[in-house]
Amino acid sequence: MQRLVYAISIAALVVSAPAGAQQAVPPAAPTIGASGGVGGGIAIPIGSLSNTQTAGYTLSGLVDFSAAEQPYSFRAELIYQRYDRKASAPAGVPNMNILSLGGSLLARSASKSSSAFILGGIAVYHLTNNGTKPGVNAGFGLEVPLTFFVGMVDVRLHYVLTEGKPTLTIPITLGARF
Repeated sequence: MQRLVYAISIAALVVSAPAGAQQAVPPAAPTIGASGGVGGGIAIPIGSLSNTQTAGYTLSGLVDFSAAEQPYSFRAELIYQRYDRKASAPAGVPNMNILSLGGSLLARSASKSSSAFILGGIAVYHLTNNGTKPGVNAGFGLEVPLTFFVGMVDVRLHYVLTEGKPTLTIPITLGARF
């Protein structure tokens, strides 16, 4: 776990390091105001959750709020993650659904054709048979401006504060922002 945190930290530093002395406007950033988006992908359980659950899927919706010519934005997100129980799981272990509502801060790199970004935030997570719990998430990704939308891909670690051991997941999401 500690190695994963170090790897994410190093990737964040590399992505956020300035490319040069010039300050360029990230092309994938919304010019001003809000933009919405959707995404989906694979979700990987790690830690104790991986003992009873298989890899699943994730669906997300977001609203990104940005000021003109700023590489930073605030993102409100609703994320659903689904994990089926393993055949080898003890009897009575259900499939796991995780629904989260949260906010993240996003910092984009300045680039001519795409924007790498790091993001981190807090959320409220509702887990099957485990109630509603607080948690945090952090990760990195890439935004590429396309003809009618901005394509996005991101990888994040979600850390949910549950009793005993925390619930950990890594969703890998591919999406679009309009």
